[in-house]
Amino acid sequence: MLIRLRSTGQVISGDAFKVLHPNISIALPLDVQMADFFAADNVTETPRPTDTSTQTSVLSPTAALVNGVWVTIWTMVDKDAATLAAEALAAKDIVDTTAVKADSTVQYLVTHTPAECANLVHTTVNSAAIATLADAKTAMVRHEEITARLASALSVALRDKFR
Repeated sequence: MLIRLRSTGQVISGDAFKVLHPNISIALPLDVQMADFFAADNVTETPRPTDTSTQTSVLSPTAALVNGVWVTIWTMVDKDAATLAAEALAAKDIVDTTAVKADSTVQYLVTHTPAECANLVHTTVNSAAIATLADAKTAMVRHEEITARLASALSVALRDKFR
């Protein structure tokens, strides 16, 4: 519940209005007599507009009289560069986290003990006998694949901790 103070036009919360009058029990919304007594008006809250990729909605500290009813006013303002950068980074984090969570190696790491995970790395890297140069290349590719998956998972896991 919001209340408009007639003396200033300022819109405040119902709780803040009650703090201004601590020795009086006030029922909200104000009836006509109480509104006149306190020189205040009930304010109907309008829906907040949806933010866009470049703008956000801000509630005005004043209200507008529309068809005899005081209503909240929302203004769209441009987001600053820091907000845009933070939102872009958060969106990238969601994409990266989703990709890492879908990785079968990461799922194995999440659901198994450290000893089991170490054994997986050992057996994956050393699973093929290295008898030929082609076998050595295959083993190196497996090692690189596991290292890349672990690096991706570690990158996502450490972002909140160290950013």
